[in-house]
Amino acid sequence: MRNFLVVVALGAALVLPALVGAGPASAASFKACSGSYAPDGTPGGGFYSRIKAKRITCTTARTVTRAWVKAMASGSTNPTTKVKVQGYSCKRKAVSSPGDPNGGLSVLCTNGTKAVSFYGHP
Repeated sequence: MRNFLVVVALGAALVLPALVGAGPASAASFKACSGSYAPDGTPGGGFYSRIKAKRITCTTARTVTRAWVKAMASGSTNPTTKVKVQGYSCKRKAVSSPGDPNGGLSVLCTNGTKAVSFYGHP
C-alpha cells in the first residue's frame, strides 16, 4: 500500500505541472528574427529592426513589419494611432534613454495570441 501511494504521488508530481502549465517558462515568448527595413519599406535598410515573433514564423513577422512601415511611409496613416495591417492591430510607443536623446519607436502588432514587435531608430 505504501509503494502504491509513492507511485501515485510521483505520478501526480510529473503530470500536474503539465496540466496547469509550468508557469512563465511554458508561456510562448518572442523569438528574434533577422532582417530590417528602411523608412520607405526597402528591405535591409536598418532603420526598422529588432524584429521579433510570438507564435508566428519570422516570415510572417517580417511581412507584418514591412506592411506597417509601408503604411507609415505612404503618409495615409497617423503613426500616433492604432493601425491595422495584415490582420494585426499595431500600436507604437516612443522610447528614449539618457544616452540616446533622439530615442526611437517601439511597435507591437497583435492578432489574438500572435504578435510581432520591432524597433525603429535613426
